[in-house]
Amino acid sequence: MNTDYSAELLCVIKNSREEAQRLRQTAIRPACLLLGLLRSGGKAIEVLQQFEGKISIIKESIEEKLNTATANNAAVSVSNM
Repeated sequence: MNTDYSAELLCVIKNSREEAQRLRQTAIRPACLLLGLLRSGGKAIEVLQQFEGKISIIKESIEEKLNTATANNAAVSVSNM
C-alpha cells in the first residue's frame, strides 16, 4: 500500500486538526474533517456550490452541532495529534 499523501490532503488534515482544537473536540471527528475540507477550498467547495450548497450555512450548522455535543462532554485537547 502506498502511504504517500498529496499536499492537498495534508492541508485538509492540518485544517481539520485546527478546527477540532478551535471547537474543543477530543479528536478529529468527521464534522471536523468536513470543516477542514471546506476551509481548504478547492474542488470540494466547487462541487457543493454546484448543488447550491451555502458554505457559510453548512459551516455554522456543523459548528453548532459540535458545540452542543461539547457542552455535554468535558473538552480535551487534541494538540498531540
